[in-house]
This record gives sequence, C-alpha cells and structure tokens, in this order.
Amino acid sequence: MKNKHSLISPSNFERRMLCPGSLNAEKNLPEQTSTYAQLGTMLHERTALYHEYLKFSEATKLKYDEQAKVKWSDGLFEDDKNAVIDAANYFQKLKNEKSHTVILAEFHEMKCDLSFIYSDMKGTADSVLLMLDIKTQNVEVHVIDYKFGKGVVVDAYKNFQLLMYAVGVLHDEKIKKIIDGRQHSVHVHIVQPFIRNSRWDLSLIDTVCYINNIDRYKKMAEACYDPNAKRTPDKKACQFCKAKPTCYALAKTVPQLDTDVFDLEDDEISKIYDNRDLIKMYLTSIEEYIRNKISTSGFDGYTLSPKMSNRKWTLEANEELPKILGDNAYETTKKLIGLGKAEKLLDKETMSKLTIKEVSGDEIVKTEDKSIKIFKNFNND
Repeated sequence: MKNKHSLISPSNFERRMLCPGSLNAEKNLPEQTSTYAQLGTMLHERTALYHEYLKFSEATKLKYDEQAKVKWSDGLFEDDKNAVIDAANYFQKLKNEKSHTVILAEFHEMKCDLSFIYSDMKGTADSVLLMLDIKTQNVEVHVIDYKFGKGVVVDAYKNFQLLMYAVGVLHDEKIKKIIDGRQHSVHVHIVQPFIRNSRWDLSLIDTVCYINNIDRYKKMAEACYDPNAKRTPDKKACQFCKAKPTCYALAKTVPQLDTDVFDLEDDEISKIYDNRDLIKMYLTSIEEYIRNKISTSGFDGYTLSPKMSNRKWTLEANEELPKILGDNAYETTKKLIGLGKAEKLLDKETMSKLTIKEVSGDEIVKTEDKSIKIFKNFNND
C-alpha cells in the first residue's frame, strides 16, 4: 500500500518546485481522498499481487487460489481486472523486449529512501526492472509508475515523480550492488491501462541534468521549507494543491481591474483570458470549499438548496397528450412535441399535471433576498 504522502515526496515534488510556498500552505491541511483515489490505491496493490502470482508455477497458482487471503482479482469488475492484467503485461513485455538482455532483478512496490535530498522525503516505486545488455554490458534501469485514472493523461517525459523514484532507486544500496559500478542507462515509464502508455529513455545529458543533479534538488527542497517561501500560481502546481480555496496568490489571478470606465479594453480582456485555466480551477475549488463548510460548520450568507432539473413530460403524458391533442401531440418523428409548443396549445393546469421537475442534486445559494440587494444598490446610487 502506498505510504501517506509526506510534505515533500516524489508525487508532490513538481508542485513544490513550481510553487515552493505550497508546502507551508498545505502542511496543516487534512489528507484528501476520493472513491477514485481509493480505487487507484487498490489497483496498485492488486497489480503487485498479480506480479507475484505470475511468478508461480501452474501447480503453485492453484494452491495460491485456495489459500490466499486476498487474491489479486477479488471483488474487481472486469474493466479493473483487465487494467491490472494490462499493467502487468507491460512489465512482462519489457522483460522480453530484447533477446540479448539478461534480467538482473525486478522489484514491485519498492520503497525509495530520498532522505539524502531532505530528511523526511521518501516514496514507493511501483515497479523496477534491471536488465543487462550482453553486447554492451550496459545495465538498463527501468522505473515504472502505474496510473489507473481514466481522465488525466500523464506523460513520462520530464515527469518529476518518476525522476525522483529513479533517483531513489539508483541510490539504493541493493541496486548499487547489482549494477556493481557498470555503465547504466535510465528509462522511465508511465503505464495507463485506461488511456495510453508513455516512455522516456534518458540520454546521457538527461541523466546528468535530471538524475545526478542532487544538489539542485536539495536546494529546491530547502527552499520549500523556508517560512517565507513564495507562492507561485501555476496550472500544474495548483491542480492537486489542497490550499487552493484559501490561497491569496491564486485569488489574485482573478483580475481586480482598477478602472472607472464601463467597457474593458482588449488588453484587459486578454489578461483575464490568459488566466482562464487558473480562474476556472480557483472558482471550482472555492465552490467545493463553501459546499463543504455549509455541510459541516456552516458558511455565513450561503446555504444549499435543491437544484431542480428542467421540466419534462411525465410517463402519463404519453397516453394523455394524444387524447387531448390528437395528431398534434406528436412531432413528425412520432415523438411528443416540445414543452414550449405544448404551452401554446394547453392550459396551465393541464401542463402542470403532465410535466414534472425532479431534484438533481443541490446548489449553493445566497441567503440574502434579491430584492433587498436591488434596493441596496438603488440607495447607494
């Protein structure tokens, strides 16, 4: 199982680099989770189990199926089961990628100690594969991260979560013994069974810049722990930051235009448009923040109100409307006419009987009466 994320870890390292102040902003906030995150954690665990399962002989697999407390496939829907198999198959194919390589070692759910960068830094690499190229005597170090989300495409190229795992792997004592001073190359992989896979084979220059540059990472980590570390809003930095709703630096991306004119100039409009992603992200985060506050301790001036769907025909309307309107009850496709057209042909009472509005969740509404606000604005004038 994945460890609880520390204040600075491979999974949040890019966020810390882009916005050093995010560490202090998030440090006292509770961990957030969701059903999607919980499912992802479970699928990581099941993939590790499946890797172990694949090592068994057929006879041992039968014994495993009989004795295992938790089988790799227990309780999984078919899509999730296939995702686990696809993830593991990627690793198996990687092992057989070249005919002139020898498998030196493989690890799954490998703990990476990164305390040489900062004292509390650590992580868990999903899969690690070491292969020796017999022709060149080069050791290939492959680091794989499985992503089981269905919506966000993640790329291996310059992926700092993967790079931090690779750094941790190469500093591990057992890995050093396996490499035994031989020339080695680094290859990082993102495996997304529901979307697509990607791979980055680091060049020598890439390795120097992104793997061997430990002093650079140490300085970045130290900068994050500075109490006055700057907050720098950025689409990537803010995406998974828990401090979005209360972050003043992010709020400032919504322009407060100091002008007395009625119409905005093009350059002022462009400032707003250029920040559209951050503004959307910020507004979504404060909506979630207000909604949670209303549900728990309350949020002054706002409440949750049932949100009604648009009107639609009741089931009875399929029988009653043709009785009332005859052929006029249908469009040319023999589908009931739209509500707008029906309102011209029927009285309000009949429309009320044959239509319905359903509750479709709730919405945040201001508790202040609209008419009061209008009068306030009028009086201010």
